Amino acid sequence: MAPDHRTAGRLLLLLAGMALALAGCEATDVQPIAPVTELPATATPSPSPAGPTSSPSPPTVRMDALKGASTATAGPGSYRYQVDVPQLEGAGPHARSIDNVIRGSMQRIVDGFTELARDTPTGTTASQLTCTGRPVRLTPRLAVVRVDCAQQLAGAGAADASTRAFNCDLTGGRVLALQDLFSGGSAYLDVLSAAARTQLRARLPAGDDRTFDDGTSPVADNFRTFLLDGKELIVVLPSRYRPIGTAALVEVTVPYGDLKPYLARTVSDLLGI
Repeated sequence: MAPDHRTAGRLLLLLAGMALALAGCEATDVQPIAPVTELPATATPSPSPAGPTSSPSPPTVRMDALKGASTATAGPGSYRYQVDVPQLEGAGPHARSIDNVIRGSMQRIVDGFTELARDTPTGTTASQLTCTGRPVRLTPRLAVVRVDCAQQLAGAGAADASTRAFNCDLTGGRVLALQDLFSGGSAYLDVLSAAARTQLRARLPAGDDRTFDDGTSPVADNFRTFLLDGKELIVVLPSRYRPIGTAALVEVTVPYGDLKPYLARTVSDLLGI
């Protein structure tokens, strides 16, 4: 039996459509898919950058006061005093122990004054002691405070001046003595002595050379009152070096550059040099 012409026609149309589809697929530009890269099993995301950390703030200094007076307001043995007592605020865990050292030092000044004043047999006015404190340098690690005192005993000629200096290592929790600044066996005393003699020769009138030489000799006690200022060491010399007719104490300054070879490492860190 002859094939059905309609069926054959449909078959031809189907084959022609398939040929056209195959040609279209060959003409299409198919983009390859990039492979997925997997992180190793031990990999962890990178941490976010840490935010800025706040630096510790320098402490502040408040002035407490020691005030007192004898029962009698005038006459032999009478006295009055007003003394600043620096105390640190915001100085960290060692603040209390440092404050106690400062308070004890100022109390000893008061005790010494009242003992002398009670024994003063002459004078119609009361003996007086006044001490005024002020901060010199405050950093997060170092607090330097000075207290200047004027003591006038009844019947005495001129007032006696003195200075107390407190150089407080806030990290170590201590008030520094002169020997704490320098490495053992160093020649720092020779440097201080030479600076004192050079500066005093130029500023003070000629006098007792023996007293001058003894007072500026390389002995730690001659330079025990010092202040760690921003750029130099300040040494306040005893009152016997005051120019005649003035109440101001004599100060000697020594740049840290001259002392750096002798400074203890911990002190260089405190000073930031």
